[in-house]
Amino acid sequence: APPIEGTLVVNVGDMLEAITKGLLISTPHRVKNPDPKKMRISFPYFFDPCVDFVIRPLALSPKMSNLSEKSVSERKSMGVARWDSKAEAADVNSMIAGEVGLTYGTYLLRKVTKVF
Repeated sequence: APPIEGTLVVNVGDMLEAITKGLLISTPHRVKNPDPKKMRISFPYFFDPCVDFVIRPLALSPKMSNLSEKSVSERKSMGVARWDSKAEAADVNSMIAGEVGLTYGTYLLRKVTKVF
């Protein structure tokens, strides 16, 4: 996206996608400078839960739940893959579905071994 002066860009990560049941979509976290002649400053800051955090979806309002279900359904019907092209390995929602007690540490270990 083109830069907008005075704004802050926040990339949604896998945990926000998981706890919002797919309402927010995890994005690739890359910084590109479209014009190498101009300075661009980027301060990456990653905020992760504790490794023993148990991943549970948030209680969304009925309106947000409907939007989440619609968003996930539309992406699946259009064959839209996740940013990492590893939908099967990195599909956060299916990874935590039915797995009671999945911790962030376990999730992270699985992701790292499949992405790298």
